[in-house]
Amino acid sequence: MGMPIDLNPPDANLVTDTTHAVPEEHYRFALHPGLRQFRSVYSVAKRVGLPDPFFRVHDGVSGSHTQVGGRQLINYSGYN
Repeated sequence: MGMPIDLNPPDANLVTDTTHAVPEEHYRFALHPGLRQFRSVYSVAKRVGLPDPFFRVHDGVSGSHTQVGGRQLINYSGYN
């Protein structure tokens, strides 16, 4: 009938050495250092009454120049 299949081979648990495990913040987005810093800055700005430090509403369609809060600005990057 052929060779029997071992359903529990010795290398079934390949990750047994936890000393070289990948840190959790490298694969769990909620723990990523960049996201934690973003949340910290955003929370402080909100607490002290500052406007959103990461987003400004443009007064119209943006191009090479844009207007934000009535001020004419050079637009170094944009989505339009």
